[in-house]
Amino acid sequence: MNLRERVLAAVHGAIDEVNGIWPDLKLRKENGTTLMGDGTAMDSTSFVAFAVSVEERLDQDLRVTLSVMDLVGEGETAPLTLESLVERIERSLACGAQQ
Repeated sequence: MNLRERVLAAVHGAIDEVNGIWPDLKLRKENGTTLMGDGTAMDSTSFVAFAVSVEERLDQDLRVTLSVMDLVGEGETAPLTLESLVERIERSLACGAQQ
């Protein structure tokens, strides 16, 4: 499995976990799924649970520690999608910016 596939597996696993906790969310494992911003089904509580789940999975599966919340950043105007989150995680890991 390459890095992208492993990151995607972590994000997909977190989606499964959040969907299990909040079945009404019905988040989809599609690149265009909005995770944060206009059009998302998640509130702040479910997003934090999702972010923590992604972080735990990356730590367990890739042995890396990073903060999803730091990657999201404040002041972003575009919605965060599944694809953009995966790209941010990949860039962070490629740059060696592990916190």
